[in-house]
Amino acid sequence: MNKPVAPNSAVIVGNVVFDNKAALSLIAGPCQFESRQHAFD
Repeated sequence: MNKPVAPNSAVIVGNVVFDNKAALSLIAGPCQFESRQHAFD
């Protein structure tokens, strides 16, 4: 199957750039917790 290659896009949030040329970035936050108890298990 031949598919056209999608262009690399950049996402800019404030002064931070997320793209294939930038350093590896990690986005994390408390939203991964289901509850307070889950955070401390």
